[in-house]
Amino acid sequence: MGDLTSTALDARYANSFGRIAGYLPPNRQAVDTWLADFAAQAQDRKEELSPAVAALKRLIETDSGITPLVEGMLGQLPPQLRPLRSIDHLLNCVDQVITTAPQFHPNPDERILFPLSALFAPPVTDPHGREPAAAAGVQHRAA
Repeated sequence: MGDLTSTALDARYANSFGRIAGYLPPNRQAVDTWLADFAAQAQDRKEELSPAVAALKRLIETDSGITPLVEGMLGQLPPQLRPLRSIDHLLNCVDQVITTAPQFHPNPDERILFPLSALFAPPVTDPHGREPAAAAGVQHRAA
């Protein structure tokens, strides 16, 4: 189970690039709310994955070094902060992000200007969430 408290996650989020750059809302709760709603919509998605996401799925499933990193990333957050339930659910969410236009929110404190960043905001606040991206050669192998 995750070992990070909500306070620790808030502190890490406050220092995240997306929040500082302004394309994620000032408070993490807005991202959590957006992500919970978005993940629920993508949970039962039946559309075929786009070619890029299908290639990512193959990489995750076939690379024995990457699979446990992604599973660890998804499993480290406390359950109440874990809207992404599995690798397949994560991939459905990624595909949903890249195949649909972002929604506009009139309140600037709740705007998600870069949904892909919001999708990964909770996992990357945990050290396990940064490991998949930092794994040597991931970018090259996925290309």
